[in-house]
Amino acid sequence: MKILVALKVCHKYVQVRTWSRDVEEKHRTIPVNDQIAACRETWVRDLAAYPNVDVRFFYGRGATRQPLPDEVFLDCADDYNSLPYKTKAICAWAFEHGYDFIFLTDDDTYVWVDRLMKSGFESHDYLGAVSYLSRCPYATGLGYWMSAKAARCVAVADPRGRTMEDHWVGEVMQANKIGHKYDERYRSIGAKFVGVDKMPRNMENIAIHPCNSEMMRAYASESAACKLRSKTALVVIATGDVYRQYSRDLVASAKRFFVPHDVVLFTDNPSEFAVPIKIKREPLGYPRATLTRYHAIYDARETLSKYDHIFYSDADMLFVAPVTEEEIFSEGITATEHPGYVGMCGTPERNPRSTAYLASTRTYFCGGFNGGTSGAFLQMAETIKNAVDADDANGILAIWHDESHLNRYLYDHPPARILTPAFCYPQSEYEAREGGHYAFMWRQAGRQGIVPKLVALDKESRRSQ
Repeated sequence: MKILVALKVCHKYVQVRTWSRDVEEKHRTIPVNDQIAACRETWVRDLAAYPNVDVRFFYGRGATRQPLPDEVFLDCADDYNSLPYKTKAICAWAFEHGYDFIFLTDDDTYVWVDRLMKSGFESHDYLGAVSYLSRCPYATGLGYWMSAKAARCVAVADPRGRTMEDHWVGEVMQANKIGHKYDERYRSIGAKFVGVDKMPRNMENIAIHPCNSEMMRAYASESAACKLRSKTALVVIATGDVYRQYSRDLVASAKRFFVPHDVVLFTDNPSEFAVPIKIKREPLGYPRATLTRYHAIYDARETLSKYDHIFYSDADMLFVAPVTEEEIFSEGITATEHPGYVGMCGTPERNPRSTAYLASTRTYFCGGFNGGTSGAFLQMAETIKNAVDADDANGILAIWHDESHLNRYLYDHPPARILTPAFCYPQSEYEAREGGHYAFMWRQAGRQGIVPKLVALDKESRRSQ
């Protein structure tokens, strides 16, 4: 698959009237050469890791020098209002050079390249942050994907009378019956530069716009610092035939989508698995197996403490989309909001004799995926282990076993980061074509657009397998 990353750039910012005074002000105040240099020094440099990806900077007329090897000088006007013509020319050039997909973006967009390349673009003809505020849907111009089929349609279309390139491309797609795919991770933060202090740090983003050169370099510095963080352990407990099979699927999906990690697997049959660390654990049956999971984790503290971060996942889960360090790392515990109780108090332990007792909750967390720094996670494991032992001594079984004790711990020690149900996404919701029960409930709680990362297999699937 041959991919082109195409940046729409210009020789100099020409003052023209546009749809936005903020855009006009931006063009008056930023040096174009510094913007392009910032792209080259930051995210464009990361594209070198992908041999099937070419990057080109596309200019219009007005050159006073020869193009560099990664530059293309097109025979079209170079001003902002002529972007539809430049886009048409870019698509024609890309189609002629045999590219299968084009990612079209601006010199004031910052891109997280690893996420871009793992975003699933290859399954769609036209993908981006789609706006529905025009006469037809269009992917906003900060950055969007087109297949060769879509690019060919743009290359032969007539942009006369159009000044807003992204609107026009949307019209072309609709005229050619090419569907669009919305992805909220391509994010616009308005027309003004907000500056380093106020720039968003929701690290699920694939691209963000607009960014001046200072913001680009700050994002690149933060990403580089995160990559320097050392090792992560993914803890999985799988005893019995069924859960060993689940764990094989989970481990395979984690290898594809999860942050770089070592699998630390607790299992009753270590010889079945080729993972870095295997720890023998006999089947305990239900509910002892789940109730004492933190006992197993704490007992392996000498091994686990060598890691910077530890994450636990239930075996009957599957990663379905890329997960980055920026999304899940924190300076303490990272916990996941329970998908069935978003915006609700959940079902904490109500027996006041139990160490897991909670009279109320702020957020109810699921037990299927959590983690944190190794120190914080092992401290949590020890506390939960001791709480379960105390209940055992008094003949008490918390209503939801380890999950009840986890919620008590997180009530007393609030997590440093709370993940959405994207990390415990119900299978039934994942397979629903137009949103199911959970999506409706999440919308009622003001949580739209949750993109699944880790799917929890539903109970019917567990029984059938």
